[in-house]
Amino acid sequence: MCLKNSSIQTKYSKRVSSPLSLLSVPVAFTGLNQVRIGKKKMRPAEHLILGTVTSVALYPMLGALGSATFLTGSVLVDIDHYLDFIYHNRFTDFSFGNMFRYHGAIEKLLNRPEMLNVEIFHTVEFMLPLYALFYYLQSPVLGALFYGILFHIGLDMVSLLRRGLFFKRCNSITEYLIRRKFMARRGLVPAAVYFDALRIINEKKLGADKWHAKRS
Repeated sequence: MCLKNSSIQTKYSKRVSSPLSLLSVPVAFTGLNQVRIGKKKMRPAEHLILGTVTSVALYPMLGALGSATFLTGSVLVDIDHYLDFIYHNRFTDFSFGNMFRYHGAIEKLLNRPEMLNVEIFHTVEFMLPLYALFYYLQSPVLGALFYGILFHIGLDMVSLLRRGLFFKRCNSITEYLIRRKFMARRGLVPAAVYFDALRIINEKKLGADKWHAKRS
């Protein structure tokens, strides 16, 4: 592990058995938890291209406003990646450039057993109220926004499945909290991955001594 001097990982070092650990058996046999090196993730540009093509194809049905809203939802939903970055750096760094470097560093840590991710706008807890609002108001704009985001999430799922990362991202905040709890009992702490990603990008920028002084 990279956190040799950090208590983030070690404070949960006690391992206990859990019924939930049985879930890892079928996952291991399917190979869905094996990171496939060389498979690239969905980039913002790819989401933009695929979202644009799809929104143009839907123009006869959705109209100009609906198509534009569909495209907006299919691309801008990834703003939660930025929120993830500023949350984990304790709201001390708002640089978009550092956000991309941070997620680039996480890409190199995906094979860590404690890697577990949740993105707020990619969750059931966000999507269900949005759908309920669309259904209640019968708003074509909200409908286009909902299906644009759903389209984006579908692309992400396909990409994660191809890369062997499907179970690294939670589709629900509740799922994340439950899985994080059981991982902690096995000595695995997802926060360690995000700490290391921040350490990697900041040690390159500030140097190791300045970075650790800043965190203390």
